[in-house]
Parts: sequence; structure tokens; C-alpha cells
Amino acid sequence: MDISKTGQFIAHARKERKLTQQQLAEALNITGAAVSKWERGLSFPDVSLLEPLTTVLDISVIELLRGEHQTGSQISTEEAEQSVRDALHLLMADLEKNNVPVVVQKFFAPQYYQKAFALVLFFVGASLGITGGILALLENPEGVPLGVWGLSILIFAFALWIWYRLIVSRNKQTIRNGIKMMATATKIRQNHFTDMPFQKNTHPFIIKFKYVFEGKLYQGRSPMLWERPELTTKDIPIFVDPTHPRRYFMDMERFQ
Repeated sequence: MDISKTGQFIAHARKERKLTQQQLAEALNITGAAVSKWERGLSFPDVSLLEPLTTVLDISVIELLRGEHQTGSQISTEEAEQSVRDALHLLMADLEKNNVPVVVQKFFAPQYYQKAFALVLFFVGASLGITGGILALLENPEGVPLGVWGLSILIFAFALWIWYRLIVSRNKQTIRNGIKMMATATKIRQNHFTDMPFQKNTHPFIIKFKYVFEGKLYQGRSPMLWERPELTTKDIPIFVDPTHPRRYFMDMERFQ
């Protein structure tokens, strides 16, 4: 499978349908930059996009994988087998790229980031504080500043934990007193500004949406989502605070 050849084929098929890169991207609920990368041979579509992409371009999956139109009505056994191998290779690569361990997903769940980082900082601060205390008892000059750093980190971790509890409390109140309604997704994209080692080269997803409350249009965005929602997602369940319509809480159960 030649990614560069496939990219040129996608560009050719798109132009045959008289579609711009942006129009193709909107049809697939992705960014125009992603389509541009495909056509330049810099990346290959995700496995989940193969079927909708071939539907929009009116080509077969085998033609997409081979990067050329199928001239005959039938293909040989060897060609079919190679196409299946290519598809399986893409599937395994996609799983390896996007499969974040469950334990990591739970610990760094989108609605619990503050809690996770507070716990991490608490561990770091406690370690530095204990180490600094031991060094101070041994009359090591580095003990006191190390202890001060540890105490400072502990204070910050405690403040972060309080912030997390306030967010949880506000969200529970919004669910209890708010109005459940369906928002409309306007954009689903990957967030490329939060790379961390535990993400295994993946990017969490962000859903931008809009909703109408008492005749006024409001916009919102989801927390970071580990697993990509279906690209055809249009309805987003949210709870809206009737006293503060700009305050909402997204129903995360829909995407877990």
C-alpha cells in the first residue's frame, strides 16, 4: 500500500465529485487540514473513516487501499488477499494509536483532571517534604529549601483538590436543578495541545456544540474525550442551568 499514491487518488476522486477539501472534511466531520494531509501523503485516514470516505467519493474500499480505480469487474485472489492484509494492518495500527489503557482513562478521566493532578502533586510534595525534613535533621543545607518546595507543592495540591470539589458540587447542582436538553454538535476535532507521555501519541477529542435556550443561541464545548465519539454524532445531551443559561453540564455517560 502506497500512502502517497492513495493520497493522490483521494484528491483525484474528490475533484471528480467537484468537492473542495473543506467540503469533504465537513461531510466527514473532520478538519480540512486532515484531508490536506491525506492528499499530500503525510497520513492515512482512520479505519473508522474508510466506509464514510468511500461513500462520499463513490469508490470502493479496495480502490482506496490500492490508490487506483478498479478496471475490471473482478479482482484476483491475490489482490483481494493483499487488500484484506492492508485493511488489517491499518486496523492494528489504529488500535495501537488510539487504545489508551483503561486504568489511565479512569484516573485521568475528563471530569476528574483536577483530582488526578492534585493526587500526583500531593505525592510529589509529600516526597519532597519528607526528603527535605530528613536532610534538615542531618544538617544538610539543602534540606530546608527542599522542604519549603515540598510544602508549597502540598498547598497547591490542596487548592487544586478544593477546586475539583467545587466543580463536582456545581455539576451536581446543575444536574439536580438544570433542564436536560439536546445540543447540536457543530465540530468534532482532536485537541493537539495536550500531549502527555501517558497518551501514547494520541490526542483527546473535543466536541463543540450549540444550543438554544429561551430563544437565545449559546455555544459550548465538551471536556476532553479519550475515545472518539461517532463522527456522525449530532445530538449532545446536556443540562442547562435555567438561572445561568451559559452554565451547562455535558452528559458524559453518552460517550463513556
